[in-house]
Amino acid sequence: MGGRVRRRSEEKEHFWRQIVDAHAGSGLSVRRYCSDRGVSEQSFFAWRKELARRDAAARQKRASSAATNQSPAPIRFAQLQIASGELAGGACLEIVLPTGVRIRVPRGACRDTLSDVLGVLERRPC
Repeated sequence: MGGRVRRRSEEKEHFWRQIVDAHAGSGLSVRRYCSDRGVSEQSFFAWRKELARRDAAARQKRASSAATNQSPAPIRFAQLQIASGELAGGACLEIVLPTGVRIRVPRGACRDTLSDVLGVLERRPC
């Protein structure tokens, strides 16, 4: 049983969007508004419902797209060990990430470099 495939008519959608939107600010009843414009109430209600459905689907699609384009959650906790002496390799600070990755920071490390490294690691999925 083959059904017809309905194609969207942009002109028709635009026309009905104008009708539905203009009604909202008209202060008229649907019956009076439709009568004044020569459109059927049935079509008005059907298109109002369809446009609301399309708008909701578009919002959901945008929200879903935005959610998938977000960066992974940043690392929230990391174990920090401050050694009174020196650690392996002359480090004075060791950061242990939840993944087990250890970052040993030597005394006098450039603050900007450390900030860049941590920034990259925060965007990395855990």
